[in-house]
Amino acid sequence: MHLPQTFNAAAMAPTQREHLESLLDQIDGAAADFRSFCEKGYIAALMTWLRNPPRAMGCLQNGEKAWAVTLDEMYTQMPDDRYEIVIKELEKSCDHTDTPELFAPFSALDRAEKNLCLAYIDLKKDEALDPREGAFHRRKLAKLYRAILTEFPGILLSKQDAQNYKTAVRSFKTNGDTLKSAFQKQGKDGIDTTATAFLKSVFPTEPVGEMLVSELQKPSPARGLFQTETSMLFTTQQLKNTSAEDFMCNFMHEFQHFRQLVQIRKLEDGKLKKGSAAYYQARLFRANFRGGYLPPPPDGNPEGFHSYHFQPVEAQANQMMQAAETLKTAP
Repeated sequence: MHLPQTFNAAAMAPTQREHLESLLDQIDGAAADFRSFCEKGYIAALMTWLRNPPRAMGCLQNGEKAWAVTLDEMYTQMPDDRYEIVIKELEKSCDHTDTPELFAPFSALDRAEKNLCLAYIDLKKDEALDPREGAFHRRKLAKLYRAILTEFPGILLSKQDAQNYKTAVRSFKTNGDTLKSAFQKQGKDGIDTTATAFLKSVFPTEPVGEMLVSELQKPSPARGLFQTETSMLFTTQQLKNTSAEDFMCNFMHEFQHFRQLVQIRKLEDGKLKKGSAAYYQARLFRANFRGGYLPPPPDGNPEGFHSYHFQPVEAQANQMMQAAETLKTAP
């Protein structure tokens, strides 16, 4: 894979820096607007469920009922740190929409009831929203993402990112047979330790987190269900009948999302120098993840899928995923 020129923030002219910061401010605003729009859907679904949980679940259509079971399982097996994030985000949504009184009855539920409620919100959050307004917000964000990635094509690739990519490619070439053999022998049992050990060899000075494997009974459309600042969760269904090459491609993609979240935390903890490449990257990732994320369209329309695939956090994760493609071309 041909990598773009690395991002050298220090070499930017004052006018370039001013323009970049203006774009980031616009993205922050658009992400906040989209989040506010989506929060109305979360709260409408939460209100419906709290009024009469059995009736709300009983009104689900057949296809929705099947997904509710899968989503319930996902929340049941979600790592505690990720689950806490989900709950805190719902509390923020209640505050932002001037409905803080809704969080108390939700908070009083046991985890099993919360899981069902969250599954219902996932399924019904769009019903109270104007699809035209939603499309407007998504197009606005996609346009801003295109602008920043076109005008500053290296922003996703710092010098450290480029070095990590090259190190990963070399490691895949050197250890490809070992990885394939470990995957074939271990299957789902132990691939977590093998993959984690590989990451530690490639990124010896960086946190690599913990890889968790969940026993979900139904497949998920996601390659890695969750990432936090401490872990990544995959499912046995995602490992079943998957080649070592495809698994490592998915694994590297999700690992890059993990690294993005770590970088956001550094930004929020004041550990990134303002004006540095890492600082600008983290600002972009934060806006993309915190309100500005464009999920893949359920109807598969090309425009929506293109926006999903080329938003910053996915575009960078796909760059790192390409390092694992080395396994597919190895003899």
